[in-house]
Amino acid sequence: IFSHMFIIPIADIYASSYDWKLSGAEPSMGLLLFFAVSYINGLILEIGRKMRVESTEEYGVVSYTKLWGLKGAPMVWITLLLVDVVVAWLAIGSAHYSNTSYVVLGCLAILSLTPAMWFILKPAKNSAKGIELASLLWTLSMYLLLGGIPLLIQLLTGKA
Repeated sequence: IFSHMFIIPIADIYASSYDWKLSGAEPSMGLLLFFAVSYINGLILEIGRKMRVESTEEYGVVSYTKLWGLKGAPMVWITLLLVDVVVAWLAIGSAHYSNTSYVVLGCLAILSLTPAMWFILKPAKNSAKGIELASLLWTLSMYLLLGGIPLLIQLLTGKA
């Protein structure tokens, strides 16, 4: 799981180089934080999509709930999400984004953690699907929060 996730930050390094390399600038140290968020996002997606209750386990498919248990798997997922929050928080500071970004990050974290908490309290097919959906929305939100939306704001305000 850990080794094949490196493809995500490698793709980010390549894509981001079209910004800093082509403009002749040095890459920002904040990019390292962004690449770390990307790596952790990959882990969150991978684990989140293989969270199942016993009735939905598939023969021959190893789920993380089968590997780590009905409480262990969501706890690993929660831990990764919280680590991602910390790294994203540092990335927001490094990029000098507004305080609104911190508020949005906190709200997204609370919303994303909710299905995992429900799954721990009462494992069910719906809460497992909720973790999978939260994983996807979290990842998309991190890319928008740390890159897409600030870039769009810069382009629209002429500060790019």
